[in-house]
Amino acid sequence: MKSTLILLFVALGMAGASLGHEDDPEVTQQHRELREAAKSAAWNGDTVLFDALVKAGLQINKPLDPENGSTALHTAVSSRKPAMIRHLLSIGADPLVMDYYSDKPVDTLEYCSDAKEFSECLAALKREPTDYDRTTLSDFPVPVWREVFGYPAKVRDPLAPTAQDAPTPLVTFVSINEEDPTPEMKAVLDVHYTGWRPGSLIEPAEPPAGAKHGIIIRHKKTKEFGEHVQITLVKTSSKRVKAEERNPLTKLANEQDLPAYEFKVRTTRGGAMNGGGWGGYIVLISGYWVKVGTHGWDE
Repeated sequence: MKSTLILLFVALGMAGASLGHEDDPEVTQQHRELREAAKSAAWNGDTVLFDALVKAGLQINKPLDPENGSTALHTAVSSRKPAMIRHLLSIGADPLVMDYYSDKPVDTLEYCSDAKEFSECLAALKREPTDYDRTTLSDFPVPVWREVFGYPAKVRDPLAPTAQDAPTPLVTFVSINEEDPTPEMKAVLDVHYTGWRPGSLIEPAEPPAGAKHGIIIRHKKTKEFGEHVQITLVKTSSKRVKAEERNPLTKLANEQDLPAYEFKVRTTRGGAMNGGGWGGYIVLISGYWVKVGTHGWDE
């Protein structure tokens, strides 16, 4: 049963991840021809026109904007059209689909400056938990992991020419909460970190001549140089989120004691103060795990 749930999560994650690629083979020519009209319909709340476009071949969960990957639901939320939001959800729009920036439709409410519009759109988007939400992976909810990892990078085109003088690729070592990832995390990590290795295989090494730092890391056995991705994920309270004046999602998180996780993703090539990363909080708001209070840093 557990392995089935893991495979289900991977399938769901990759299905959601594939929604945006312009070269997605599932995006039809009809959709490409209709998406500009659909974008206008979603933005203006024209349900009649939108339904006609769906009947003509528009794919409701494929991007209307090939540049940022936003779907019809992203567009309706951005234009603050609660009636259109409810209509799209009623005809099959996926509220969990991510654009190319790893934002779900609800995430775009971060930029909503009108309190009434924010409340109405959030109410229209409200969803009830499903089996997907209740599934856990290494003791953390699957949707929380999806927020940590976000939208996977596109796989390199195997038919593309090799770049001239390309540097030797670094091995990616991964640790989660200072330990090696559990076996059930492998399928998920494979999507985001091709050829990754557990962090326990790291050893320090002397840097090549001319290197800026006094220590680097490499594989204990193969001696390949690499970088270390250190993922931290801990349960916390949403009251720890710093409320930002212009972000109603952070205000909502700070005002209520909602289920939340704090996360950090740090990447280093070895040595003190030789890395950087980003982090923040993932809070359960109206049935969605939402990233808030995010920040990045360099060392």
